[in-house]
Amino acid sequence: MKKDTWSALFQPDRPEDEQFCREHGELLFARLRFVCLMVVLSYPLYLALDLYFLSTGEKRLNLGILAFLHFLSFFMSLTFLLVRKRLIRCQQSGRSDVLHYVYSYFCFYIFIGASGSLNSQFLTGNIYAYLIILLAASVIFPIPPKKSAVMLAGIHVLFLAGLMKIGGFSLTSIMNMINSTAAAGIAFFLSSTFYFYRKKEMESQQQLQTNEKTFRLLFDLNPHPLILARLSDYQIILFNQRASAYYEGTQLHDKGAGLLFKNPHEEQNIVDVLQGKGSIKGYLTPHFDPAKKDVWIMLSVELVDYLQEPCLLIGTTDVTSFKAEEEKLSAHAFLDELTGVMNRRKGLNVLSSLMNSRQAQPFTLCYIDINGLKTVNDRYGHNKGDHFIKEICRAIQKSLHEEDLLFRMGGDEFVILFPNQPPEAADQAWNAIQLEFARTNQVSRQPYKLSASHGICYYHPGMNISLEELLEMADQEMYKEKRSRRHKPHTPSFQK
Repeated sequence: MKKDTWSALFQPDRPEDEQFCREHGELLFARLRFVCLMVVLSYPLYLALDLYFLSTGEKRLNLGILAFLHFLSFFMSLTFLLVRKRLIRCQQSGRSDVLHYVYSYFCFYIFIGASGSLNSQFLTGNIYAYLIILLAASVIFPIPPKKSAVMLAGIHVLFLAGLMKIGGFSLTSIMNMINSTAAAGIAFFLSSTFYFYRKKEMESQQQLQTNEKTFRLLFDLNPHPLILARLSDYQIILFNQRASAYYEGTQLHDKGAGLLFKNPHEEQNIVDVLQGKGSIKGYLTPHFDPAKKDVWIMLSVELVDYLQEPCLLIGTTDVTSFKAEEEKLSAHAFLDELTGVMNRRKGLNVLSSLMNSRQAQPFTLCYIDINGLKTVNDRYGHNKGDHFIKEICRAIQKSLHEEDLLFRMGGDEFVILFPNQPPEAADQAWNAIQLEFARTNQVSRQPYKLSASHGICYYHPGMNISLEELLEMADQEMYKEKRSRRHKPHTPSFQK
């Protein structure tokens, strides 16, 4: 074979295979070192056997050839071990022709097996050495199919020619030819299979590394804090710079992904949902740091595979400002625009929950109606009327306890809720309200006096009454007081 043809045989099939050849060559070098080491260490035993058989005086020529083959294997293996480090340095410097040595040793060991088996025809009549070394070398050294096919075919043709020369067309010779050819075919199949498997594995690893680099790039470029944690133990593997800055230098690697959740129960619920759906979007939770009670974050969690391991990809978005706006909108939705107290909708919802929940509670209801609002509106205008309502509401609020709830039913009507309180508590509160009305009237320069009528109703769990009926009862009690006021002399609730 010409030199350029022989060199081309050992070159990579395609330029993109250079990295694979380099990595595969490191594997072959490691395996060749192991084989050479085993040959060198086992040579003393073979030397002792060779000397013993040569001392018997039978078939000295063939035994001498066998001893020479053993020594040749020892010498070639020892030579490789001595120059191995130099060859590795050459390979690391980018010289791909270093792989020639691996392929040469592949040929050498098979050739030794073939020569030993031909020599064994005169000693034992078997070809076991060739078959064993043929199969072993093909498994240990998975080299490119094109190269292994040429080398195996060349050696095997010489081996078949040797068998025919020794045994002719005898039955034993023909059977050995058939068996050895089948073994050579199996050896080629094994070598090619392991080679392609190794190549596919390395390509997958390279693709995985490329994907990892792309993932890391996108991970770092993401405008939001990102955290990647193992699913098995919630240990944080990666976090981008924005996550590091947002969590203010917290040792994320030590804390683990559990720091993002309020408690282990919430954490487990998140994982259960992920295993069913694969992702969670827009999960709202407070910041893990107790010192930041007013900070809210929104989590988006994906179940992903990273380096062939299930992981949690967690994106965090600070929604504190949105949460504040939401609370403002919620407050506006449930507060009376004029007075700032709870509106009718929210107040009735609270009453309904107290009456209809499983843990129903007793309470006292005080229904209030402002006296003289229509007269103030007619004489002084609605602006004064609105101011009148606000002053009444302010006086009522000053007289209540923190646990008492005030809401506006609408117009000139208000309701006070006293949770878990008897009617006596409502009477005390009403007396305090009346005193506040009096103090305000003494210092006020407005052309009206603060005045209101009230009706009290008590509710306890088990009463067969609806919310509407309960309010109607309190309203009727209020009108009783209002009617009684009309028949008694009193100071007018407004000034001329």
